[in-house]
Amino acid sequence: MKSYRTIISFLVLFSVFSSAAFCADNSPEKYNQEEIPQSLQDFRRFEIVTLGALPFVMMDATLVYSGTTWALNGFSGRSPTPFASSNKFSTTEQKNLVLASLGVSVGVGLTDLIVRLVKRKSENKRKEIFNSRDILIEPVTPVSEDPEAYRIDLPGGE
Repeated sequence: MKSYRTIISFLVLFSVFSSAAFCADNSPEKYNQEEIPQSLQDFRRFEIVTLGALPFVMMDATLVYSGTTWALNGFSGRSPTPFASSNKFSTTEQKNLVLASLGVSVGVGLTDLIVRLVKRKSENKRKEIFNSRDILIEPVTPVSEDPEAYRIDLPGGE
């Protein structure tokens, strides 16, 4: 019985460590920016900004809603204050707060996406204009040899 345990434990340990020791490195290469389409990069950024803004927008929406209800009730002690830990919202209030927060978070993500797209478009247009313009440097003509130049006398005889 003891020998079976020894053999089984040896085989398990050998199979675990031999695969790590004798296998070639099969880890994938990192992605280049050119491999991922720009639209997917933009969508991923939109997703990150939207989901990252959600907790902060939810907190702000809760504070604004509870502060508004407190103010509408005349700042009375019976009404819960915005920073009270005992604020209990009904199911419809909670649903409305979550939906409003989701809407504002999506708005924040769309705003970021639109700003990035406009910046990228103007940058590409600027590069295109700069690269398409031929820069012509003419030799400098002395004023004495320029037929279009004329002398302007300064007052005071200088």
